[in-house]
Amino acid sequence: AQKLFDIQNSDLLWQRAGWWNSANILEALIDLNRLTHQNFSRCLKKTYAWNVNQYRRNFITHHAFDDNEWWALTWLKAYDLTGDKRYLKTARGIFRDMIHRSWNTVCGGGVRWAANGEYKNAITNELFMELAARLALESADSARKNYYLRWALKDWAWLKNSGMINSSLMINDGLTNSCSNNNGTTWTYNQGVILGALKDIYLATGDSSYLMQAKD
Repeated sequence: AQKLFDIQNSDLLWQRAGWWNSANILEALIDLNRLTHQNFSRCLKKTYAWNVNQYRRNFITHHAFDDNEWWALTWLKAYDLTGDKRYLKTARGIFRDMIHRSWNTVCGGGVRWAANGEYKNAITNELFMELAARLALESADSARKNYYLRWALKDWAWLKNSGMINSSLMINDGLTNSCSNNNGTTWTYNQGVILGALKDIYLATGDSSYLMQAKD
């Protein structure tokens, strides 16, 4: 199994996978580690060491913000598995970058999808919400926890009123330039990530209304 999932030296990524897809592959291996007790810590360390200084460093790309968020969530899960604080620090760094470069007032708030435009879409905001909630859950310090939780709640308040959630309670891809639902594809990950985000907000707040909203 270790050989099957090994990393290519040529491009520093997983075989036949791109940048953000590699984050999801690594997260799946972390889950497999928990379920089967196979030890993929070497893969974690190698992937981190080979890629941390690419692009803008710290797993932050020049372009798509959602790519960065996939990596942040993966490194949070790696931190939960190993206790290696480098991974937690990386996730926090990606979140800080999202605050400074991605969140703005276009369409009333939310994070934008890419650094070279103002497109507001569902997945980038859902991942932002989940990342904020997960960082809140990782925080023993109450001030830090409340900081992350405020961002999670702020983003959820924006997203649920953004117009991206259609009359069938499905989430379309994003917003038009005039800040209306673009009726884009209802990607399966748009329907799934929001459930995890709301579940984590519930765990951070103890407020079961977020579970009810997820069920709706």
